[in-house]
Amino acid sequence: MEPSERRLGRRLFKKWLEAREGRHLPSLAAVEADADPEILDRSFVIDVTPGPSSYRFSRFGAALCDVVGEDCTGKRVAALPSNIAGEAMDMCHSAVAAAKPVGRSEERVQLFGHSLCFRLIVLPVASNDQRIDALVGTVGYRVRPLEGLERVAPDA
Repeated sequence: MEPSERRLGRRLFKKWLEAREGRHLPSLAAVEADADPEILDRSFVIDVTPGPSSYRFSRFGAALCDVVGEDCTGKRVAALPSNIAGEAMDMCHSAVAAAKPVGRSEERVQLFGHSLCFRLIVLPVASNDQRIDALVGTVGYRVRPLEGLERVAPDA
């Protein structure tokens, strides 16, 4: 996946709002119906019905698979790399407990004079407008050079 600043989270949130059709929460089918293929390709679905310790990815878009280097479908959210698993689980818990969307954006300084800017959103969905079945989400990101820092990389 190429670095993205295409406001994927905003586009997915708009689709989520439209899919509600007067209900508190939309169904996953309503959110995914007629969705922009780019959003589906760059989004994920987390099944939350087994309970917090067993949240699993039930869909992981192809573009996300390319970024991560593997398809995370079927994997537990808690099994993500430790540097993101805790944050991801916190967002999932918050979205389920509040029955509302949860978003986050951050800039992290990386080695070799670059920073990673990302936006992540998770949106609760329910088949019967009450019990949350899943979370649908997306992440947009870009890598940019830090101004005023010389790029220093190890010799190959």
